[in-house]
Amino acid sequence: MRFEKFTTKLQEALAEAQSAALGNDNQYIEPQHLLAALLADAGIAGLVAKAGGNVNALKKSLADSVARLPKVEGTPGEVHLSRELTTLLNVADKEAQNRGDQYIASELFLLAAAGDKGDTGRVMKQAGLTKAALMQKDQLQLKLPLLGYEERVAEVTLTMILAWRSLHSQGRGLNSVMINHLGDDIDHYTLREAEFGCNAIVGFNFGDGHLHDRRLIEAIQKRCRFAPGEFTVVWVEAEPLGDGRQQYWVMDAAVGIVERGSWAVKEAVSAENWLPNGPIPTRVDWRLAGYGRVSYPRVGAVPVAGGAVGA
Repeated sequence: MRFEKFTTKLQEALAEAQSAALGNDNQYIEPQHLLAALLADAGIAGLVAKAGGNVNALKKSLADSVARLPKVEGTPGEVHLSRELTTLLNVADKEAQNRGDQYIASELFLLAAAGDKGDTGRVMKQAGLTKAALMQKDQLQLKLPLLGYEERVAEVTLTMILAWRSLHSQGRGLNSVMINHLGDDIDHYTLREAEFGCNAIVGFNFGDGHLHDRRLIEAIQKRCRFAPGEFTVVWVEAEPLGDGRQQYWVMDAAVGIVERGSWAVKEAVSAENWLPNGPIPTRVDWRLAGYGRVSYPRVGAVPVAGGAVGA
């Protein structure tokens, strides 16, 4: 274990945990001691709260757990790291190495604790904290059990899903709206097929990725707190029988729905998959008054006037 690689904050928390174990006549420093010491820091407590955890409930659970630990009276004042704490610190160390981090931060220990399968993980889960699974791009870069793709290859692989969606007329309409909405900023964003995005949240595929609407985006925003313009979604409803048009909306997660409109199904069907002639015509029926998406001008680019969304 690389103790010298612990950040100053983690080293200080470990010292406090050692003191707490001594004061409680515990023979071992347990994960509960270290977690309680970390939560005494306002910054760490704020991080836990931002992640959706109940800080007060977690503090109480940890205190109750420490109170139940075996006591050994008459010890010479020596305490040791427990096997459970050693394991979690090793997990945090491995995570730091996987990320290419030079030091092991307190946040990585919290991440290890949230992913624990034992009592520590149970306490974290009861307080609303669980370790999130890797996003698809990160999974593709794992050496095992996958092929360990390079970052650029993993990105291209996920972009292929967008190409597949473009084989459907609905996908050509969605891409057209996104091109119109983002304009020259489109290369600033990472584009994802929304079914994959939904799958990452609900943890399941096989159609569940289609069963969502603005309420899922609102729930994601409540947890992630994206800035305006940071997370934008284009959503479309199936064509009402014989209507000839599909209704869409654009949602900025931090703001809400900012635009509603439609496109002609015939236009989407007749367009080439890769939209060589540009976006298909769309009709904007409503736009949120006063909304202006955050712009990311290119360095050295010449400003262009106009650029209304839709046609």
